[in-house]
Amino acid sequence: MKIILDKLIFPLSMSSPKILNVKPFRQTTGLCGPASLKIALSYFGREYSESHLAELSAATTQHGTEHADLIKAVKQLGGAVITNEHASISDVENLVVKQKLPVIIGWFDEDEDHYSVVVGATPKYLITQDPEVGGIRRLPKSKFPAIWFDFVGPENKIVSWGWYMAINFPASFASPV
Repeated sequence: MKIILDKLIFPLSMSSPKILNVKPFRQTTGLCGPASLKIALSYFGREYSESHLAELSAATTQHGTEHADLIKAVKQLGGAVITNEHASISDVENLVVKQKLPVIIGWFDEDEDHYSVVVGATPKYLITQDPEVGGIRRLPKSKFPAIWFDFVGPENKIVSWGWYMAINFPASFASPV
């Protein structure tokens, strides 16, 4: 079974759902983890290069990025992490829509693991800022549970279902100059 997802970058109009204000970024091939981290950090006014975030998260273009290394990178930058596995779409919506936090999801995009940042939701779609397309991508909620998995661990042999990572920074946090 092949699930075709909406890869169209669509303009957001006045009637569009409210989305978190993040800066779009197009990833280097294989670095969707650091690129998603870069997008999520932009919400907090934090600007880092993709290469710096790749270094912090031990990411490579050949092997990608492990969940644990993304978490470690955020903590090294002074952030707090809320993470879950076997989560529900409503868990993610609560963090994005109600708590106003960007949420990085690990999912399977056509033929490989992928990370994107959930920045909004509608009744039918999760709205992501996707580093693969360098813009907005809608993921149908009706099809998302079937592709909300990725592979982790040594040689990518462990299946991780429903993983997400939300990030936040203390209110007293001062953005770098």
